[in-house]
Amino acid sequence: MISMLIAGMENDFERIFMENIYKKFNSEMKYKALSIVGNENDAEEIVQESFIKLIRKVDTLMRIDEMKLPAYLIITVKNTAINFVKHKSYENGFVLTSDEKDAAEWLPDEENIPELLYLRKEELETLVEVLPLLPERDLKLLEAKYVLNMPSEEIAKQFGIAPGSIRTYIMRARKKAQALFQKEGIIHV
Repeated sequence: MISMLIAGMENDFERIFMENIYKKFNSEMKYKALSIVGNENDAEEIVQESFIKLIRKVDTLMRIDEMKLPAYLIITVKNTAINFVKHKSYENGFVLTSDEKDAAEWLPDEENIPELLYLRKEELETLVEVLPLLPERDLKLLEAKYVLNMPSEEIAKQFGIAPGSIRTYIMRARKKAQALFQKEGIIHV
């Protein structure tokens, strides 16, 4: 099916580009999907769905540095697989009937549902992969503020920014990070 979708692309250059991506990265993408869903058929479906998304973004793909392209592809598969797992967990949710007294007492705590724990782990892994895509200065600003908990005055001094402007710089860096996360589908603001 993927090869048919790619073959149906009108622009020859884009079609060749996507064919090369498919040939080069299909097995890695399927491996990543399989590592998340654990089922060969589901993994194949996830890769197909990922390629549909990627074909729609072929212009963006062609502008990505070839060293960063594999990470982008794997993140796309990972996010598609996460959405697949979420959808499956909703399909397999609990259905309560009227004769089940105090059923809420034996329902699992939402914080400890394995699917949700797994999704949080995947989101953190994606965060680790996506953050390096930020400009270095923005990454360092966010690290100084939120990881090192440095006071604004010290950050301003370290980066040569006026102390009154540090909040603006931090806010812009956060917005860039949020845009990346939204683009990768892990944060819906």
